[in-house]
Amino acid sequence: MVFGHPIANISDLNVSNAGIWDVAAGRDFFSQRSYYWIDVRDLAVAHVEALLRPDAENRRFTVTSPEKMCQQTEADILRQEFDWAKDVVKKGNEGAPLPKTHGMDGETAQKVLGLTFRTFKECVVDAVT
Repeated sequence: MVFGHPIANISDLNVSNAGIWDVAAGRDFFSQRSYYWIDVRDLAVAHVEALLRPDAENRRFTVTSPEKMCQQTEADILRQEFDWAKDVVKKGNEGAPLPKTHGMDGETAQKVLGLTFRTFKECVVDAVT
């Protein structure tokens, strides 16, 4: 999932950001589905660094934040950070641990490309704001 694309109109949302919108709009969400994600700003930096760093030449990377998330995480963040969300966003299983998921290597890209990923909280707050 790539979150944070700037848009002019809600109808322009891509699938990733539509998921945040659905939770923010009070729709039901999947609390037991975990996703790999990245903030679009971090992905842009990764693309630039891949062009500039000799160690990245002829390599392929999985660029994903090491921080795990699910839609319950989104709901918890929204309810904590936005007053309006307390009355709109469904509570779900508030504070539930993240569902188990398989691993994905985002660390290689982080090391080779010199990336520092934004937190999921920062990503969601910025996207919704």
